[in-house]
Amino acid sequence: MLSQPKQQGGLGFRDFEAFNTALLAKQGWRLLINPDAFWGRILKGIYFSNLNFLVAKKGSHPSWLWSSLLHGHDLLLQGVRWQVGNGRSISFWTQKLVPFCDDFYIHSPLGPFHNRNTVFDYIEDGHWNVKMICKHISATKAEMVLQIPISKTGSSDKLIWHFDLKGQYTVKSGYKQAIALMSTPESMGESSTNPSSKFWKVIWHIPVQPKIKLFLWKAISNSVATKENLFRRNCSPSQVCLICNICTESIEYLLFECAWTRPVWFGSPLSFRPPQSEFTHQSISSLTTTVTNLDSTSHTSPRWIPSHSSSVKLNCDAAFKNSSDAFGIVARDSTGLLRYVIGNRCYAVSLLHAEIIAVHSACLLAFNHGWLNAIVESNSQIAISLSLLDMSPPWSLAALVEDIRIWAKNMHIRFSWVNRESNQVARWVAHNAFSSTLGFSWDVSFPDKLTSLSRSDLYGS
Repeated sequence: MLSQPKQQGGLGFRDFEAFNTALLAKQGWRLLINPDAFWGRILKGIYFSNLNFLVAKKGSHPSWLWSSLLHGHDLLLQGVRWQVGNGRSISFWTQKLVPFCDDFYIHSPLGPFHNRNTVFDYIEDGHWNVKMICKHISATKAEMVLQIPISKTGSSDKLIWHFDLKGQYTVKSGYKQAIALMSTPESMGESSTNPSSKFWKVIWHIPVQPKIKLFLWKAISNSVATKENLFRRNCSPSQVCLICNICTESIEYLLFECAWTRPVWFGSPLSFRPPQSEFTHQSISSLTTTVTNLDSTSHTSPRWIPSHSSSVKLNCDAAFKNSSDAFGIVARDSTGLLRYVIGNRCYAVSLLHAEIIAVHSACLLAFNHGWLNAIVESNSQIAISLSLLDMSPPWSLAALVEDIRIWAKNMHIRFSWVNRESNQVARWVAHNAFSSTLGFSWDVSFPDKLTSLSRSDLYGS
């Protein structure tokens, strides 16, 4: 319990066994991503000359160093998986590639299949071969596979650490995973309630002395030396309250239900009336939760601004709700005239994923039409930052972001952020695509509503 994070009801002390495992796994990760290092080649020659580190065995006469590395090896196996690029290096059936299931493997094969099938065999023209996938695996797994983004520029596959947004193993992420693997219901303590992480956040941010917070933690975790707890540990001959000699002295009774305790609460400056019903963590939450009203100020936002040159500007936006998602793209020239409009449904696991798909599709549209020096605008600051800056993207977006950067370099595409009010036309297209079963595209004749919105965007209503 003490080594659990504070948000999960612990005190945040570091578990030395888990921390040691995370450090050893870091060395295993270095061996995995840099197998040509001198020390790595020595170990490979001795212990796994024809294999890789992930499937290496202990052997009959392992050294202390090798035995230690294998201790971290077990932790690595919990989170190392493949990030799909072109799919040529990944076995479709025997290697980890599905980020949306616990063990990352594809189960429920319907056959026929061959163990040597690679992911590339299930990709056609830069897209998943939906018919082939649905034929060979169950509908649930097929839906998970179809949500995996794949590279349209042929980038290579790579091993990543699933529990880090950038896909790189860190001791911090490894330690969290090691703690999660070691955690059991018993290790979380004997709390009579199961408070949420939001509740614990309120407790630890109360502006009182640390000793008060610690007592609250002990009370909620049922760690106070009440008669009931002492009796259960054979430290007291009775669990009955010493004052009334009738009721069991539990933490709930001691703090809220006792006839001597209730008047103290009501007579305090809080004038608090403890609940008559069974004690829950809301009893403490009602004392500690405060409501803070944040003043929000409105800002006047500029409308859409056309490009100053002959380049095409592509505005994109995404709509995401309850795991359903769609994107919209509006391409206009320097005079504000509509050139091309696309609205389509897409597979995404988050709003950021959908926004990146929108930017990716806008760049693909510019590439297919040969629009050099195009400008892609989005109201997602993170999506634009990932497209502009040389920063490691989240593993779930790596293939898409790499495509975006390659197209931007080859086509001289620029990116800019706009606020939501200046992106209303693309937003309208995205919401229409969200409510539409089939996608749509217009390049000659456009709906009156869309034309009106675009004109209003340019000249004002």
